[in-house]
Amino acid sequence: MKNILLLTLLAVAIVFTSSVLAGTGETLKQDKYQPKTSSIKKNNPEPTTNLINEIEIFLNKNSASITGVATVTIAIFTIVMWRVSRRQAQITREAMIFDRRAFVFAVGLNRYYEFDSGSQTYNWRFRPIFKNSGYTPTKDMTFLTECLLCDEPLVPGFSEIKKDLKIGKGMIPPQSTVDGSGAPDYPSPGITPQNLLDVHNGKKHLYLRGWIKYHDIFPNTPQHVTRFFWEIQCGPDPFTSIPEELAFAFTQFAEGNCADEGCS
Repeated sequence: MKNILLLTLLAVAIVFTSSVLAGTGETLKQDKYQPKTSSIKKNNPEPTTNLINEIEIFLNKNSASITGVATVTIAIFTIVMWRVSRRQAQITREAMIFDRRAFVFAVGLNRYYEFDSGSQTYNWRFRPIFKNSGYTPTKDMTFLTECLLCDEPLVPGFSEIKKDLKIGKGMIPPQSTVDGSGAPDYPSPGITPQNLLDVHNGKKHLYLRGWIKYHDIFPNTPQHVTRFFWEIQCGPDPFTSIPEELAFAFTQFAEGNCADEGCS
């Protein structure tokens, strides 16, 4: 925009200078052939009247040039206003999309137990809870969840999620929550009571991680992604407690929790 304004001023200055020079040349040309008169004039008109007459003569002589300057100025000003209006419309659209679009993130943990007839105990699987805090539904949403049981605590820089895990599909209405895919996924065995006891005592470490990828309903917008990576704690002793008494909590891992540009 600054460049356009500078070009406008430059064009006006060039046209105006040309007009003045042309008018001055014409005046000098006329004065050259003007017969000399006495330097003493009687009844000289007032200076204000002379100035008005000179302005009127200048405007009459340079009317075409002045019209050209005005036309160029109006044209460039119109272009500037068109660009400003277009940019303002774009900003308004971006603000509306940001305010209304779907925004999905993982907010909680659901756990499910299943009876193991062989050991006569309960094994466990976990599902993240996804929430869409936006005012429009998701579109083309896919998600994936992985459960990790490790002998040692993980450190940042851990490997990528397995490629052979099942990818779920779905949709989240506005201002709503749904469960993500379960992990460990079938037919893999669930987390046993002994596993949970080892986690409770710090001998093992249990993690849940994954991602959600989706589009919003607005055209020409990029795909969105949200990632989560949690370490799960539990208690008390799963062998001496009924399933309903077991409590699970999670803390975010040092990496793998992000959304959109933050995940790049």
